[in-house]
Amino acid sequence: MHTLDEFLELKPTSYLPLVARMAGKGGTHAEIAAALGLTLADFGEARTLVEGFDEALKLGERYADDRVENALYQSAVGYHLDTEKVFHNKGGIVRAPTREFIKPDVTAAKFWLVNRRSDDWADKQQVDVGDYGAMLRAALAKAGVEDAD
Repeated sequence: MHTLDEFLELKPTSYLPLVARMAGKGGTHAEIAAALGLTLADFGEARTLVEGFDEALKLGERYADDRVENALYQSAVGYHLDTEKVFHNKGGIVRAPTREFIKPDVTAAKFWLVNRRSDDWADKQQVDVGDYGAMLRAALAKAGVEDAD
């Protein structure tokens, strides 16, 4: 484990490709810090002290987020997958390229729509009830109950 000062003496900008690559593969800040030999607190300090460090981290994180977003979209709408089927035929093995369709996942589709078109797909609806007190008094009066004011 390095102290932050030791890390800063090691030409830390040479580690930026590693930071971006690990973040791009979904590495957590704790995992990247451990790979650099830093504590999580020192990792946070390095983000502000090392030129380009935070940018490399964010670049990798954007790449990972974009991949997940694309995978979620593909799951929501379905996709084709090139595969290979293997058969036994007259004592030999035959390989046949095939194309399978992976059906859409309803949960992924709903998640996508709830987040992208929340006005139409949100699980909650906001209902404006106006002046609740006036409505309650009118309902009580209609029922023949005196207002307690």
